[in-house]
Amino acid sequence: FYLKCTSASIPSGDAGDFIMAAHHFGVAHPPGYPLYVTVGYLWMKILPFGSPAFKLNLLTSFIGGLAACVVYITTYKITDFTPSAVFASGVFGFSHLIWFHSIGAEIFSLNNLFCGILLYWVVRFQRAAVTNRARVAMEASFLSGLSMCNQHTSVLFIGVTGGWMFLSLLRDKAITFDQFVRTGAVFALGLLPYLQLPISAYFAGAPNTWGDHRSLSGIWKHFVREEYGTFRLSSEEDQLSDFNRNLRMYAHDLVSELGVSTAVLCAVCVVSARKFPRISTIVYVYVANIMVYLLFFCKQANIDHSGEQFNKGVLERFWMQANIPVSVLAGCGMWCVYSLITERWAGCSKKLYFLLTLAAFWFGALQIKSNYKLCDMSNNYLMRDFGKKLLDEVPRDGVLLLRGTFLISQPVTCATVRTTESM
Repeated sequence: FYLKCTSASIPSGDAGDFIMAAHHFGVAHPPGYPLYVTVGYLWMKILPFGSPAFKLNLLTSFIGGLAACVVYITTYKITDFTPSAVFASGVFGFSHLIWFHSIGAEIFSLNNLFCGILLYWVVRFQRAAVTNRARVAMEASFLSGLSMCNQHTSVLFIGVTGGWMFLSLLRDKAITFDQFVRTGAVFALGLLPYLQLPISAYFAGAPNTWGDHRSLSGIWKHFVREEYGTFRLSSEEDQLSDFNRNLRMYAHDLVSELGVSTAVLCAVCVVSARKFPRISTIVYVYVANIMVYLLFFCKQANIDHSGEQFNKGVLERFWMQANIPVSVLAGCGMWCVYSLITERWAGCSKKLYFLLTLAAFWFGALQIKSNYKLCDMSNNYLMRDFGKKLLDEVPRDGVLLLRGTFLISQPVTCATVRTTESM
């Protein structure tokens, strides 16, 4: 479904910036997203067909599909229950936000993949022998470093998950000082893709790249998103976040995106987790991830979305990260319902398993029916036509002045195709 709906041309939003950065091995807007740009650059070199825009869109679709697969694998790893895994991956992968941001050149699908993998490593750590947990934590540390080379909001999951792993290792006396140092070293190793910034500055010669990365101060400025505001969505000092309104917006979007059934099953899982020692610790770690992420983000998201649909769209993209553990917990909630019922009426286990399997596929099918037309961008050439029309009005060697990266990214991307144009 993702491949069929993949945008054939330049999508909206920041896609033009990412396409141009990957095409020229340049630097995208802060914090640079060097992992996505580097993988995109190599992908464009390898793939023998399609425009630069289509190539990066296709890569993003593959990554988005992998993220949905990780949700399936993680849920199945926790429950060993196929209907739960089908339900979790279906409601997640075919929700509007996830689907829409997995078919065009955007970094959110890669962030979903890394956050999903991190949640999977929580299961691996919890189920591993105590003597092997330090090695699992080291693997998670490297993956955490890589995820920081894409979307910085992953640091909230990293902090919760990494803190829990570290405290568990200390409690069990399962980590030495040497292992602790090596764990920190592999995290730093995961940050190596950020070398793309100075490499691009010195050797790529990419046009219209962001910032000057020939110094540590320039790299640091880009890394901490100084132009946008560190740990904020807007650099406007007078824009304050509205915590309650942001939280209400997430609750509304959760129901509209994943459905009432998902919210109910997630609640069932959290409430009944103490009855199932096999999953209880994992559930509580996931809940902590959700709470820390939402509390922090709703407090720091200083964009007024009360009157502008564009600002609302900017904000709601960040709900996807929280929806990953919510979807997994909902799948676990389905398993909890099955376990509680069959514990009391063992004779109905096969019938209930069959009914829950049908229900899982049914909810996934409902998501597809609701969102397919909204997410099918395979024939959408609006931004390409807009950019070309705009450039047709600009004389050769003319200067085009526009306000805002959203507007300028599309025609500038078109200009990369028309190499004879000078801007």
